Amino acid sequence: MYSLLDIACKTLFLALPPALLVGRHLWPKKFTWPITVASAAILGWTILATYELFLEQIREHSERAYCEQIKLADPADALALDYPCRFVHYAYSYNYELGWLKALIWLIPWLCIYGLVQFIMRRRSQGGSSPPNTSLERTREG
Repeated sequence: MYSLLDIACKTLFLALPPALLVGRHLWPKKFTWPITVASAAILGWTILATYELFLEQIREHSERAYCEQIKLADPADALALDYPCRFVHYAYSYNYELGWLKALIWLIPWLCIYGLVQFIMRRRSQGGSSPPNTSLERTREG
């Protein structure tokens, strides 16, 4: 269950900017730049906060199960095990506070790719931007 939620949340977060930029390309009047950036920030924060919520619940459940196994193995040390069973998580992710910023930072490389693709497409659609090469043309004399 955890691995499925883990993969789903990470995949959604990683696929969010390309999906929004494809929407921006297909429907430029509906997906204006402010809507695209705000959607990336809000949806990215929602995905990261949901992931963090599920992760906390799973951690609590696994820690409780671990402590119960130890207490069942040696009931004489049940009182002494209250303190060691409280795990400390040093890696706080700040997903609740700064998840929107993480989403915007993840949007930046995709904006560069989007800009490059738009530049190439514009360049190709102009057509005739380079003069014809007349050096290889055969001319008819006489």
